[in-house]
Amino acid sequence: MIGNGEIYNYLELTAQFGLADQLSTGSDFEPLLHLYAQEGPAAFQRLRGMYAFCLIGGDGRTWLVRDPFGIKPLYVLEQDGAAYFASEPRAFASLLAPDLSEDHARELLAFNYTLTGDTIFKGLKRLAPGEIVEVIDGKLQAPTKRSFLSAPPARKAVEEVALIDQLDAVLEDSVRVHQRSDVPYGLFLSGGVDSAAIATLMSRLNARPVTAFTCGFDAPGARDERAQAERVAKALNLDWRETRFDEADFWRILPQVACALDDPTADYATLPTYKLAEAAKGTLTVVLTGEGGDELFGGYGRYRRPCGRPGWGPPRRAPPRRRRRPGPLARQAKPPPASRACSRPSGPTSPPGCRTICC
Repeated sequence: MIGNGEIYNYLELTAQFGLADQLSTGSDFEPLLHLYAQEGPAAFQRLRGMYAFCLIGGDGRTWLVRDPFGIKPLYVLEQDGAAYFASEPRAFASLLAPDLSEDHARELLAFNYTLTGDTIFKGLKRLAPGEIVEVIDGKLQAPTKRSFLSAPPARKAVEEVALIDQLDAVLEDSVRVHQRSDVPYGLFLSGGVDSAAIATLMSRLNARPVTAFTCGFDAPGARDERAQAERVAKALNLDWRETRFDEADFWRILPQVACALDDPTADYATLPTYKLAEAAKGTLTVVLTGEGGDELFGGYGRYRRPCGRPGWGPPRRAPPRRRRRPGPLARQAKPPPASRACSRPSGPTSPPGCRTICC
């Protein structure tokens, strides 16, 4: 097995299936090998974590697997009767010609990311979140899909207090298993509700003060959340540390981030996040964040507006106040094929670029 990431429920799987006597290492991936020997590919459905791996079983079958949320990347290339895989596109540099796919480059300019299993590099693909692919004679077979996001069969009338208690228990359990680490861990604290909630749960679960890092901005008019973060840190007795991001950091870090994100994503937050990681590296190896909280709990208006009215449907013109003129590069680019663009959600849940293309 070759794996990247972490399987959080390896202790539970070890206990549930009586694997302790069979293990020879402390790796969180080793129990999966023994579980696969018992159940075959059905074992992949039991995993909880962020991972991408290749497993060659004792039955001679070869599998490529990516976690259901797509946290860890997994790129694949079929060439000359063989299948290659890696966690970064740069690993294929000696195998791929430096040719861009025009369709997917335009897609990137329109949406700020590419939409499918294809990348902007001709011939290079990625497994979608939750995909499980068997490799036979150097060829990738049709993927099966796994998702954690299955809807409950029916709504039940539940008291609000009970729902809040249930949510608190679920979040605490998530933070607890994310802290399973043999290296120092801590927190990126922005001062917002999401990272403050994670900080609260970490403080509850740890006897020692939790180490937290915050990035601030000194430029006039910049949104600086250090004051809020410091209040949270004092209230929770965190080991709080701050760093600053300025113009010099921008020009220094930009080429480093561009190199690190060799499958490009247009997200300016990667720059201060990189500075935070630099600051934390000497102290921490693992950090937790509030990433994804806005999507789960409606942190922005664009996530709340669809509630109570249809938000998915045929493409329609966005209200004028929400329309955004595409940038100069996007204006020069042809739009992606209509079938691809218009298959995306077209309501206010859509990314701004998608609303622009579909209006």
